[in-house]
Amino acid sequence: MANKTDIFKMWVDDLKVYADKVKLDESLSKKEQIDYIANKMKEAIDNKDSYNYNLYFGALTINFIYRRPEIERKIYTLKLGETGAIDVITKGVLRAFDYCAWQNPDKHTSAQQAINQCISTEILNLFYFSNLDKNSANYNTASFNAILKNNKNDNESRGQTLEDKLAAPMPMRRALSKVESLIREYISKDKLLTALVIDNIAFADSEKVTKEVTKTESGKDVKIYREFSLTRLKKNLLELDDVYLNYFADRYTVSVSKVSEVINDIKELPSAKLRAKISNCLLDLKANIIANSLL
Repeated sequence: MANKTDIFKMWVDDLKVYADKVKLDESLSKKEQIDYIANKMKEAIDNKDSYNYNLYFGALTINFIYRRPEIERKIYTLKLGETGAIDVITKGVLRAFDYCAWQNPDKHTSAQQAINQCISTEILNLFYFSNLDKNSANYNTASFNAILKNNKNDNESRGQTLEDKLAAPMPMRRALSKVESLIREYISKDKLLTALVIDNIAFADSEKVTKEVTKTESGKDVKIYREFSLTRLKKNLLELDDVYLNYFADRYTVSVSKVSEVINDIKELPSAKLRAKISNCLLDLKANIIANSLL
């Protein structure tokens, strides 16, 4: 049976078969070459030309396989199996053609930037929909209140996580819209740090997973506890990069410079002060009337 590395290599080899057939102008920069390939793929889509679609899909997608280590590191806890990175890259490339932002002169973006943002969105959405699925899975979850109380054994804290509570009563897509609206609300209040906190709670891996094993007559009873971790959230915020910056600015229609300023401030704060600021954001969220109507 092929292992994960072999499967990814075979996939890349398949992409190369098509990519090698696409002749590119060597005088163009990498960004310009990707723009050219993306435009040719869009033509193939519009013309329902499956042959050229496959050629340009291969030539385009191979430019983003370098993101595999980052993707596998970020989605490790989701246990998606051998094709996780392949699925994320493929869906990210295809999602970009829902918008073709590089063909919109008002967007001022390249195909390379647009696809990278879409790949990042796919990673975040994986966590979001995984969090929603916890409602029907055999999980005992702990809310972020446990972090504020600093009491892991508090039985009252063994409820749902923030994103579960926001999402549980609603279909997935509607729940996604509710979370996005909450983020936009905080952006409109010029509380970008809180908006970033919500986005990283809902769409990133900000939980600590522990197992509780109890011996029974029939064997072992295993319970899985997923507990919000302020430490993991803080780590996520400190690792925000330019790809995330562009994703957030594009998704929520906010100035790149404003988001960049907040991210830079995050990275310059002493650890204790950043932790305190995040805790204040969570308290602010708990006091928000609209947010509480969703919890």
